[in-house]
Amino acid sequence: MGEFFSIIVSLVGIAFGILQIILFFKIWGMCNNVAEMKDRLVRAYPTEEEKKSIALYGKLHTPNTELKEENVVSSEDFKVGDGVIYEPMNRRMIIKTIDGNGLLRCVSYQPNGKEEYEGAYKPEQVKKL
Repeated sequence: MGEFFSIIVSLVGIAFGILQIILFFKIWGMCNNVAEMKDRLVRAYPTEEEKKSIALYGKLHTPNTELKEENVVSSEDFKVGDGVIYEPMNRRMIIKTIDGNGLLRCVSYQPNGKEEYEGAYKPEQVKKL
């Protein structure tokens, strides 16, 4: 009887240990997701200091990030009617007009077909679909 009891306790202990390892990796994965969500929120709702940085550099620049020369995007790369996406908010839009300053004025369409103004974006802020 004692040997049977020890086998049962050993099996339960092994199962518990395996479940603890699985739980550890699940929590680790959730931490990565939270970091990604925080990064998206910071890009979507910048503070006043970050807004100044975006105005100066055309993108969010913090002391932790390096300024890299990237492919420079200009309004000539876009034309009226192109589909674009604003990644921080995952907004899919269509370019309605391009103003004299090179800002892309974008709209989206609701399911009922009504046009909704989304805003004016610098060419660096959006990507072509």
